Amino acid sequence: MNEKFEGFLNDNTIIVFDTNVYLNLYEYSPEVADKFIEAIYFVEKYIYIPSTVKREFLRNHLECSGRQEKKFKNVSKELKKLTNKLSVQLNKQLNILDKFKFPKIDDLKNNSLAKLLEMDKTFDKYLEENDVYEVINKEFLKQDKILELFNGIIDDERVFEELTVDELYFICTEGKSRYYKEIQPGFKDGKTKDGIDKYNDLILWKEILKYCEKNNKNLIFVTDDVKPDWWTDNGTIKEFHSFLISEFKEVTSMDIFALNSQQLYGILGEIYNVSTPDTIQTVLQYSLKRYIDQLIEYSDLTDDIQSEIINSGERYVNTESLTNYDGSYFELSDVIDDIDLISYKLEEYKEGIAIYNIKFDTKVSAKSKCYWGRDDETKDIILSRNYSIHELSGVLEVEVMREVDAEYIVDNIDDIVNEFAFLEVKIIQLELEEENSIDSDDLCVQCGVNIGAVAFGNDGDMVCYDCAVQDSEGDICPSCGRKMPFESMAGNGFCIKCTNESDYL
Repeated sequence: MNEKFEGFLNDNTIIVFDTNVYLNLYEYSPEVADKFIEAIYFVEKYIYIPSTVKREFLRNHLECSGRQEKKFKNVSKELKKLTNKLSVQLNKQLNILDKFKFPKIDDLKNNSLAKLLEMDKTFDKYLEENDVYEVINKEFLKQDKILELFNGIIDDERVFEELTVDELYFICTEGKSRYYKEIQPGFKDGKTKDGIDKYNDLILWKEILKYCEKNNKNLIFVTDDVKPDWWTDNGTIKEFHSFLISEFKEVTSMDIFALNSQQLYGILGEIYNVSTPDTIQTVLQYSLKRYIDQLIEYSDLTDDIQSEIINSGERYVNTESLTNYDGSYFELSDVIDDIDLISYKLEEYKEGIAIYNIKFDTKVSAKSKCYWGRDDETKDIILSRNYSIHELSGVLEVEVMREVDAEYIVDNIDDIVNEFAFLEVKIIQLELEEENSIDSDDLCVQCGVNIGAVAFGNDGDMVCYDCAVQDSEGDICPSCGRKMPFESMAGNGFCIKCTNESDYL
């Protein structure tokens, strides 16, 4: 590939970057983006900008820059969130101990809060000592070397001439026919975008054809859009679509060489001896968010995690936080109530294995019963008739191992195929603590799930609002508002008690 690239690189060739190549530079860390930009400058004199790319980049680059800046700003916020949450949980637990008259709770509370304050100061010191990283990022974004590169090309007047209104109209009209027949490029956008925007890829392509035909130029085309309306699968790699190659040669009588940005940076790094970061790690980092999104959406990851937690019994539960629990009986519910993503990162990559660290905010319910004694005859343990329902929560930290085909992932950087595969998931840390506790006596006697709110019969039992309707269990008396069994209703729509006590019923 290096030889082919060098063979193309002469005064008869132009290089065109798709908009996504420029915008994707904002997604890398400053040191990585710096190296890539450094490599690009070796061939910068060959780079031309189509008017479509100019318009799209200038419209979107500030949003990309702002998103990158937020990544660094959130560090302090996330660290502070840890101590704030721990402080709330600590106070709750200490209040429980105080309620049960444990000695010297005030001393324990003061000492504990002092430790939390010390932890906060440790975080502050760390952020102060390492704020150079945020400074570097801010300076990089403030200087905006990507925009600088882009504007430099514009200043050198290497920008395609704007298409006329008539030309745009003709391209859009042609686009309707091409997209209907699924002819490259851009027909995939016809299903997801509106107006002229859905024809942007075709407009870009037509601009390139027009310029190269008029100026007799070969083309090196770089894009990170690897949808089938640009590329085609050939075994384990993607190749630029043969139809586009044929169309380019037919229209321009010139030659074309297409590749993605990772291939470009690798080639430039070798030719010009630019020490770029490890390609695989760079690609994994670049595609990190997409992989995690796909992993959670389509894989069995959360199911595997749920099975591990549910089958673990008390292993991940801080039983000391449970109200009215004496260790006699405990059972987690069959499903996790909620599992929300908090954070994720690529931990390391080595010898074809990538390891990710992912954290979730986890909520699960459980129930427990108390020891009442033993049966005099059988000696079997007797548990309380009622039980306590515990609403538990905690931060779940897992390690996910993923097998990486280095050659495949580099050549298919934006391909979602198999992007949610993983080898193994392992729980690194989880401590579920009680957020709320409900006694079963407070639950609806009918459904046994919701809190009772309306009296049922004359025995003091309660039903929830959902069950406080006419059904097979009874009806509502409009006078006293109770739900009564049918045998306690008088047949006039009111209960027997209200009917007997009233002069007009």
